Amino acid sequence: LGHPASTACEDRGHQIGSYSGIFAALAIPFLATNEMAHLCASFCVAWKGVLWFSLGFFWSARTKWWGKHADVEDLHRDMMILYLFASCGMVLLMLFIVLRRNAHASGAAWE
Repeated sequence: LGHPASTACEDRGHQIGSYSGIFAALAIPFLATNEMAHLCASFCVAWKGVLWFSLGFFWSARTKWWGKHADVEDLHRDMMILYLFASCGMVLLMLFIVLRRNAHASGAAWE
């Protein structure tokens, strides 16, 4: 899953992104008829975007606090920051989905 990377943290980010893409692909055949499948696919694709966004900081030469160009190489810190980005992205996306479903259930317009 994913291509081999130069660091374990980058490799883990690719693996999480690959799983997210697989789950989104599994929901695609049911998108037109099932709202839950649509939410699942949307969540997985958006979460993959959050992961790529965070890995962009990992690869950036201007980011000195984590990643490939950090002042001090620390694999544990890098993995924890990746998981922090991934979990915060997951919480924000789930919050958006809950707010969307509540607005839809109450009949309020969300456009």
